[in-house]
Formats: sequence, structure tokens, C-alpha cells
Amino acid sequence: MENTSLIVSAFSMLGGVIGFFITTFLVLRQIKENQNWNRKKTSEEMLIQRMTGEFPKLMDTLSLEYGWHVLEHVPYTSLTLANEDLLKVDIVLRNVLRHLEVICINMKHEIIDEGVCHEYLQSILKTFYQMSQDFIERERKLRKEPKIFHELEQYAKRWVIWNPVTKSPINQPSVA
Repeated sequence: MENTSLIVSAFSMLGGVIGFFITTFLVLRQIKENQNWNRKKTSEEMLIQRMTGEFPKLMDTLSLEYGWHVLEHVPYTSLTLANEDLLKVDIVLRNVLRHLEVICINMKHEIIDEGVCHEYLQSILKTFYQMSQDFIERERKLRKEPKIFHELEQYAKRWVIWNPVTKSPINQPSVA
């Protein structure tokens, strides 16, 4: 009788432990799913804010006021403007690149979702980086800061080989 009671108690405890681990697993999975959803929702909200706020106005300024059609793959080095206008273009371009850099830093730290950002920005980010490489290099030399727009550069290179099916880079080059 005592052995039966011990066996029943042991199975009861084992059942409780197994139940605890299953419950813990399910709770942790739910927390992770909620975090992923929140990151995607935050990404969408931030990107909508960027796409309807100052960012598009800066891009429009480059084309409407200075005739630089970056998204038509016109490189920075092809600009033939007076020095005063070129200085103004530099200011606007620096602000555009800063917006993109902030987004890239947020992706790097997984504050926002890279897949969502890729769908919104892949063409803009890659094109601005490619057409502004000479400007970026000049800024790095002038400021003696080799890391200026580093994350932007890393994501532009990373997204060149993006796999839309898996929503991740092919061969995952390091972003760090």
C-alpha cells in the first residue's frame, strides 16, 4: 500500500513538473510571438511616419529644387550646380541619409523588423547609397569619421542579395 501511494505521488509530481514545463514553454512562445508582432507593428508605424513626414519632402527637394533625380539612378558626382546650390544639396542629402541611417541602426538592434523595412525601403535605400557613395566617402574624410552612414552602407550591400521568399539576405553577410 505504501509503495502504491509513493508511486502515485511520484507520478503526480512528475505530471506537475511536465505540466509546468509545457506551460512555461507555451508562455515563452506567446511572449516571443507578441514581441515579433510588436516589432512589426512598430516598424510599420515608424515607416509610415517616415514616408509621410519630412523624409519625402527632403527627397522632393533634391529633385524639384536642385534637379537631382536620385531615384532615377543619377549619381551625386554628375551634379553640375553652383557651389551655393551644391552646399544646399549636401545639407538635404545629409538629412536624407541620416533618416536612413536611423532606420538601419534600429534594424541592427532589432527594434524594428528588417523584413518590413525591406518591403518599404529596399529600392530607396540601395539607390540612395549607390548614387551617394562619393558624397559619403567625402563626408567620412572631411569629418575624419570612417563610420558615418556605416549601417546604411551595410544594409544597402546586404539587401543587394536579399531573398524575398525567406525575407532574409542570401548567405547572410555580417552587418556588424
